[in-house]
Amino acid sequence: MRSFQGGYYPLLIALYRHLGLSLQPESYAFSFSSIVPRAIRGAATARDTYFIHSGASGASLPNVPTSAWSSPSAFARAALRFASVAVSYFVLLVISFFNWHGVLGLVHGKGSYATFRDVVDSVAGTLEQPVRWLPRTGLGESFKWFAAEIVLPLFSAVGTMTDVDVWNTPAVHLLDYIHAGVGTSHYTLGAGRSARDVAQLLAEPVRKQGADHIRLGTAIHAIRYRKTNTGRVLVLSLDGGDDLEVDRVVIATPASVARALLGTLEPSLKVQGEKAEARRVARMRSALEDVTYRETIVVTHTDRASVLPEASNVRDINLFQAVVDGNGRSAAPSTDSTPLLTPTSKLPSQLGATPFFEPAPDAVYTMATHLVHAPQSSGYPLVLQTTNPVVPIDPDQVLGIARLERALPLRSKETLVGFHPPRGADPAPLIYLAGSYAYPGIPLLEGCVGSARRVVDDICGLGSYPATGGVDWETGRGGLLGRVWRWRLVGRGGYN
Repeated sequence: MRSFQGGYYPLLIALYRHLGLSLQPESYAFSFSSIVPRAIRGAATARDTYFIHSGASGASLPNVPTSAWSSPSAFARAALRFASVAVSYFVLLVISFFNWHGVLGLVHGKGSYATFRDVVDSVAGTLEQPVRWLPRTGLGESFKWFAAEIVLPLFSAVGTMTDVDVWNTPAVHLLDYIHAGVGTSHYTLGAGRSARDVAQLLAEPVRKQGADHIRLGTAIHAIRYRKTNTGRVLVLSLDGGDDLEVDRVVIATPASVARALLGTLEPSLKVQGEKAEARRVARMRSALEDVTYRETIVVTHTDRASVLPEASNVRDINLFQAVVDGNGRSAAPSTDSTPLLTPTSKLPSQLGATPFFEPAPDAVYTMATHLVHAPQSSGYPLVLQTTNPVVPIDPDQVLGIARLERALPLRSKETLVGFHPPRGADPAPLIYLAGSYAYPGIPLLEGCVGSARRVVDDICGLGSYPATGGVDWETGRGGLLGRVWRWRLVGRGGYN
């Protein structure tokens, strides 16, 4: 990942520090713009930058877009918008604070089942007319604009969700992210390190254990249970008809793959009388049905003309919301003949059409373009990484394309309970799940670390806060003020 917000990733930060990786704090500035429908249809791109945020997690004053200087009335509108955003942001911090400490349900009534839209509508109604006999304030409409045009694009980019996905996400996840991030920086790996360095450092302890401790390029087709004279084992059916007996299995795959593998295990558990484990596997399979994915496209390129606002409005991260014309087009990515590229692939002379998402009334992605200052050796002074493009990118300027799937936040906390065995389960569970979706909150890299740590703790029978693997998990929680701000009596089922 390119960067992450400090307060929401304490376990990831602790792991990186344990690996000896330095972190570089960043204070990204953001631009918020819209693209009108004719740009989507391929005509001249029309953009409107309506807000600029100078970063520092809300602690800095935003600049105004270039259009604000076009006339006194335009500047007055920009100043009024800044004031309304400031008030709305303060309100958002207040409700995020209530949510963090578990009292948002007392204010709203729906508790953890309230969606982001539920909370926005409720808060906007209160702001618009706090007392029935008083005149309307206009603050409610301002808060709705703030939620739709500032907060929604941010979370659409963070979670690579459509606008409908963001509105329907349980508010508890989004508000937790906001509260945890107050006063923190974004971070990137320092000293020129990359994800490849992280992978090598994580694999080193396994490599030291000797040969046959890790197998790559081997497909597992099925899992069966077998009771032997020496105990309970799981049999993995591998390529070529080979079998491999193991004591435990941790499935760290997309939810659909995990569910299919569990489906091959359940019958043998029932046949051999492992009723408790069979029930738990059935519960895991049922919970996995609730995990939903969205396809994501990331294009690395140098095409500034297609995906950036007016030069004076360009910032580190540039977010675009597409204005949909209501013609009912699908939000599936466009058909293309673009080959999948890796960092070591040679760029073909002709890539063909690049994929992009055509916005539809019920599914609009936020297009996010991050300005990356590439190493001098790359030959490119500035590289752009655009996530979920909503307009075509010049194929002659494309350096690489990645397609992946991202899990959406879970709608119900009961689903999360189904992923994990109860503490101290007897007999000991045989199979475990790890992944971003198997941890509270928005499915991000923190969830991968958190769910993996949970699995290790479950297998080893450890308590809630041990130094698993020699890692000091407390070191990622920040200084005293940060820990006080992010303290809460009851967690979300994870380690925070």
